[in-house]
Amino acid sequence: MPQTHAFTIFNASAGSGKTYTLVKEYLKVLLQSSQANKYKQLLAITFTNKAVFEMKSRVLDSLQSFANHDANNSMLLAIAEELNRTPKEIAKQASEVLTNIIHNYAAFDIVTIDTFTHRILRTFAKDLQLSSNFEVSLQAKEVLRQGVDALIDRAGTDQEITQTLVDFALEKADDDKSWDISLDLNTIAKRLLSENDLKPISELQSKTLKDFTHLKSILHKKVKQTHTEIQHLATAMLDLFEAEGLEKSDFTRGTYFSYWEKLLKEDKNLKFDLKWQNEIQEYSFYTKATTHTAKATIDRLKPDFIAAFEKSKALWHTHYKFESMLRLLTPLSVLHLIHQELEALKKEENIVLISDFNKQIFTYLQKQPAAFIYERLGERYTNYFIDEFQDTSILQWRNLIPLIDNALESQATDTVANSLLLVGDPKQAIYRWRGGAAEQFIDLTQKEHPFSLENIEVASLDTNWRSHKNVIAFNNSFFRHIAATLDNEVYRAIYHNDNKQHHNFREGGQVRLTLVPDGTVEEKTPLYLEKVLAQVTALEKEGIPLEQVCILTRKNKQGAMIAQHLSQHNYKVVSPDSLLIDASAVVQCIDAILRLIARPDQPEVTITVLEYLANTLEITQPYHFLKTWVHKPTQEIFEMLAQEYQLNFSIAQFEQYPLYEGVEYVIRSFNLSEQCDAFVMGYLDEIYSFSQKHSSGLGGFLQYYEDTKDTLSIAAASQKGALQVMSIHKSKGLEFAVVIYPFADTELSPNPKDAVWYPVSPDSYGGFDHLLVRNNKQLAAFGLEGQAIFERLQEQEHFDAINLLYVAMTRAVERLYIFSSFRESKTHTITTYGDLFVDYLKKDGLWETDTAEYTWGDAGTFKTAPKPFAQTTAIPFYSSAKESHHIEVITKAAFLWDDHRQKAINFGNLIHELMARINTRDQAEGVIAEALSEGLIAASFEEELSGLLEQVLAHPDLKELFQPEHQVYTERPILAQDGSIHIPDRIEVKADGTPVIIDYKTGEPQESHEFQLDRYTEILIEMGLPTPERKLVYVNDQITVLNI
Repeated sequence: MPQTHAFTIFNASAGSGKTYTLVKEYLKVLLQSSQANKYKQLLAITFTNKAVFEMKSRVLDSLQSFANHDANNSMLLAIAEELNRTPKEIAKQASEVLTNIIHNYAAFDIVTIDTFTHRILRTFAKDLQLSSNFEVSLQAKEVLRQGVDALIDRAGTDQEITQTLVDFALEKADDDKSWDISLDLNTIAKRLLSENDLKPISELQSKTLKDFTHLKSILHKKVKQTHTEIQHLATAMLDLFEAEGLEKSDFTRGTYFSYWEKLLKEDKNLKFDLKWQNEIQEYSFYTKATTHTAKATIDRLKPDFIAAFEKSKALWHTHYKFESMLRLLTPLSVLHLIHQELEALKKEENIVLISDFNKQIFTYLQKQPAAFIYERLGERYTNYFIDEFQDTSILQWRNLIPLIDNALESQATDTVANSLLLVGDPKQAIYRWRGGAAEQFIDLTQKEHPFSLENIEVASLDTNWRSHKNVIAFNNSFFRHIAATLDNEVYRAIYHNDNKQHHNFREGGQVRLTLVPDGTVEEKTPLYLEKVLAQVTALEKEGIPLEQVCILTRKNKQGAMIAQHLSQHNYKVVSPDSLLIDASAVVQCIDAILRLIARPDQPEVTITVLEYLANTLEITQPYHFLKTWVHKPTQEIFEMLAQEYQLNFSIAQFEQYPLYEGVEYVIRSFNLSEQCDAFVMGYLDEIYSFSQKHSSGLGGFLQYYEDTKDTLSIAAASQKGALQVMSIHKSKGLEFAVVIYPFADTELSPNPKDAVWYPVSPDSYGGFDHLLVRNNKQLAAFGLEGQAIFERLQEQEHFDAINLLYVAMTRAVERLYIFSSFRESKTHTITTYGDLFVDYLKKDGLWETDTAEYTWGDAGTFKTAPKPFAQTTAIPFYSSAKESHHIEVITKAAFLWDDHRQKAINFGNLIHELMARINTRDQAEGVIAEALSEGLIAASFEEELSGLLEQVLAHPDLKELFQPEHQVYTERPILAQDGSIHIPDRIEVKADGTPVIIDYKTGEPQESHEFQLDRYTEILIEMGLPTPERKLVYVNDQITVLNI
């Protein structure tokens, strides 16, 4: 039946057909509507371009299928039933809708969230004080590096900045870290891209370095005060022991007495989570061997001992808090400085980082009524569809709320109601680090929402259409079991209640868990690599197409090791690393040649070029070749390659080309054209894109490529017979017949390395609202606020770690192979994925100490049908020097004109143009060459024009001019006092300060020519310059110079 809820939420577990459901609901709205262009009022938002392509394709393919009366289309039958319409009626309307979409495809708004926010940003650019032609930068890392470099460049010129950076370097040295601060600065700068850090960083914008200096003095005082109080308390307690006649031996193992000694000595290893401390109320301070007198004294003083300990504990943690704030204050001030440099850079370069979209929009749009926003956008959406909502950030959602709220509260002008549909799964929320907040989706499923309506439905898609029965059953059982490990009751309920998926028609399937002995990373890695290799080999022997096998890893480094290991055993692998542009040997060779051009004589770079050429030239003794030439000067190497191997390359020739053409010249000169493939084309694309946006030439590009080469890759589909290796994050939303998951021993709460924002009172902390503190267990002892922050972070880390495991284990269609590690734990605490697996085995009664492999289900005959591969054709690389084409650009050539008067006019303009380019007399030849390349002159007139210029420069009356030590102004506009603008052909100021005015003319001398010089003279005198010399130069068949 037709949709009746204004707000619908689908809780869609892995493989439950969320895209199918989203497309079906989208089509239902289109096909219910009485408006032929209803699609213009629908906005579907997802998070990746790939998801956009998939959803658009499914919508269009479905409409095409409906229009063709495909009676076997299950979606058509489902929609017809739910809308109470006949398939024939649906088919007719689908045909009309499809035609309308194709004829106005730009209005077919299935887009990424970034595309939509970019549209808003463009619309409100002026209101946000942005240039209307701003450029969106996806290279955030590169822009941050430039900001950091700009800050470092100011060291030595700005005293405050210099002192801050010196302090930062010294503090690093005190921590036994490298004094080189560039890496740390770039690490700190990443916070500027994080939405999670937006509020605290925005509070720093109004601060100055003096504010940070003032805060530092406040924190120093607090540190000193708490230190003094701790020392006084420890001294007082030790004095009390002495006064009461108590010795260390009177206490149990001397523990309590030693505690105060350590406190007085400021022992950095002092602990506050020992058993006696946690149970101090019941703690026995003495043993049976203690004298009766000492026992009586201790019993009498026990309340004081307990109170003193609690006070010292609180003081110690307060002291640590102040120390932590003080230690991270300098990095915080550096972050503030980088932020300022980054904002200045973005303004100067007229760019907006994609990470800025939401924060730029949020501040402005929250103050505007939705009707105004719609009016400016030129669109009014009535129905919203949002995919992967669990990954939506807080700002992204808040920016959408005004638009959605307006639509939901407005009266529908159509037969279909205005609506909002969200699809998500909190168990697949794995992007908290970039602002994703699963808690938003969780709240909405509890019907806590920002809209003033009650017409809301929460539905679960409870059938897994992806995996085989045994895989579904294992995941249901395993994840319901480990729900108990989650301390947060909301998170725990999600895993307990949402893992009851029904299975589909696919029977069978297998899950196998293999445990390797625990050890160090170095000890376990070879074991994992061999297990993966053995499993791949077994699958190959079974006849399973290897392109249907995917190996998932938590870290890219692990994936790289696996890809390398498999490649060494002659397996084809497609992985993120294998698709990196820089993974290509020919790209490495070209890049190395460019680096030698920019900075010659680098043996470590030269070796890359020589190794590649030794291979392509089939040199019989490559070692001798490398040894002979690797330390030779670059120019000598290029000359050798030209003489012995006909690889004719000239650095001077390269420098005459624009960057892109220069690189093509490198490829031609070193005979690399036949080796050029998608990787080289990707490299050339990066060069072209860089050249369009920057003017820093070869050096700038090489720096850009060095900074971004770890992320630049080509797009490539899976290849027949090639294993896929990818990160779990990349695999989200995908499925594979066989999944191999090694290194499945991730920590549930990894040791935190980052700092966290701690709220403080501005009155007590120099006007600051948030400061950075270390994220460790001591954070929980900073009072109720610290404890709440620590516990929330721990719960989120644990939840996110389980979510990552869930995503990895739900990609498999038919088989899932897991390789984890087992370790004996005396405390039976669960801290890794391996502990989760072992705990599950024990609770399920399957655990056996001597068994390392456990299997659920029977592999049976492999059932997944092979996917068809599209035929691909390699496109050869073509490059040729433009000089070889014998093409002359003649549209500017003055001698094109047949009309005598027009020819004379153009000849005069040409002479002015050429002479304007000559500052000194040795530049004439270069100016002619430049004019030829631009098509300013025809090749047939090159000799004639060269002769004319030589005559001008050789004229006796001009011999003292065109000198390099003179100051020259050619074709410079001068604003006179009366507001008129005059442009002398040439003003040359001689070494003695005397100006010379030169005006070039063609044809016969005229009186008006002198009047023009008179006016120029008046203007120069008005400007305070000496009376100038004046010359009229007539360029005809003969050169005439008149001294006026």
